[in-house]
Amino acid sequence: QHASVVCGYDHDELLGQSVEVLLPQQQKAQHRRHRRQYMKAPDFRSMGRELDIHGRRKDGSLFPAEVSLSPLQTPEGVLVTASVRDISARRAADEALRQSERQLAQAQQMAQVGSWRWEVAADRMTWSEVLCAIHGCTPAEAPATFAEFLAHMHPDDQPRVAAIIDVARRTSSAFEFEHRIRRVDGKERSLYSRGEVLPDENGQPAMISAIAQDLTERKAIEDALRSSREQLRQL
Repeated sequence: QHASVVCGYDHDELLGQSVEVLLPQQQKAQHRRHRRQYMKAPDFRSMGRELDIHGRRKDGSLFPAEVSLSPLQTPEGVLVTASVRDISARRAADEALRQSERQLAQAQQMAQVGSWRWEVAADRMTWSEVLCAIHGCTPAEAPATFAEFLAHMHPDDQPRVAAIIDVARRTSSAFEFEHRIRRVDGKERSLYSRGEVLPDENGQPAMISAIAQDLTERKAIEDALRSSREQLRQL
């Protein structure tokens, strides 16, 4: 009865009909051969996840299908029930997931990475051209001091980043963090930075340098990817 609903038939219309009435014309002959082979050793089976199986609706339209076969031994012989499921939504979710994965790979390949360095004693900050471009400013507009560097970040992120760099400076340890910036045009972007402390001849921190990568597009794609995976799990 479920198959009649999926395929747009009234229940009585399918009584006495061959199951091939629910298949595209080009698959009918092959399905008859498979059906005969299956009846030689019937078992529980699910088809359609890996195979390209389509059902045919009463109006002639096709849809991707998953079919589950369940044999039952009766006094009259083996009775096989088939459950037909329209998996159009799942196929669409699969394609959305693959598209998101392709976009993520492209974003990773095309990612630009900027850099900055801070001469600690002189409190002199230098940005690369790529980092200036990420922030939407010219090299002449780049921050000259550490305080100005922090001022380019989102206010909520400034104390955390300052604390991370302070710990790295005092312990001469490597560091990494994510933070948000506010570009000159007012737009907000997400960056990932990873750096190290370079000591002078006396072991004191002379320079702190880091690379910075714009994660904004990648985060958007990852969000879409998570949404697609969640949608797929619910189907």
